Amino acid sequence: MVSTTIAEPPQIATPASGAPGLLRSDRIVSVDLMRGIVMVIMALDHVRDYFSFLQFQPEDLTQT
Repeated sequence: MVSTTIAEPPQIATPASGAPGLLRSDRIVSVDLMRGIVMVIMALDHVRDYFSFLQFQPEDLTQT
């Protein structure tokens, strides 16, 4: 007869200091926020390219 055992799920390591159950993050929130804002602006710029019929370059500051 073959014995079958159920494996235990892996344990999540908790930080040595701080509140139990919270994981420590080394990320800088302000940098992530700035990256997100830049990504939204870039997405809007790409959408503008697809849905508009501009006859001039957007880099031309006399017409932008």
